[in-house]
Amino acid sequence: MINSIQQFQTEVSKLTSLGEGTYKKTYFHNPQTGERCCLLDRLMGFGRGERLTEDAIARIYEEVADSSYRKGGMNASISGMPLAKR
Repeated sequence: MINSIQQFQTEVSKLTSLGEGTYKKTYFHNPQTGERCCLLDRLMGFGRGERLTEDAIARIYEEVADSSYRKGGMNASISGMPLAKR
């Protein structure tokens, strides 16, 4: 029996230290096992739902060490894109 794998695309945004990046990624879904994955996320080391890259997180930690949490969230990226309160 041939294993049928379905694929679909979605647009996602990630906050990096250089600013927000938006791209389309392809999910692969195996209907027999219910498993789905995005190969790009696996390659880049992103977990489910992660919206920040390691360099953006590092900038937040550096800023927080010297200032308030609000200022750290505002300075996560050099473009000034604020981090959402979630």
